[in-house]
Amino acid sequence: MHDKHDHSQLEKGLETKIIGLLANYLGTEAQEIKPEDGLENNLHMTPSDIYEFVGVLKDNGLDISEKDIEEVASVADLVEAVSAESIIN
Repeated sequence: MHDKHDHSQLEKGLETKIIGLLANYLGTEAQEIKPEDGLENNLHMTPSDIYEFVGVLKDNGLDISEKDIEEVASVADLVEAVSAESIIN
């Protein structure tokens, strides 16, 4: 059970960092972005915006696999994909 708690804490920290970076990228406030927000539907990001933002994540030491990017629909999906890549590596 301890591992699940650690994973949850890691994901919460990642969520805060990713939302902060996303807010900066989009020119909005972090509190305006919710984990359940869709990148395309709610945040109005194009696929090229999403790929460009992945570059921002990588510049900040966060990684995501190319395969996972295509499956990311929401902010929460993005956090989960980055978290999974962080745990693997």
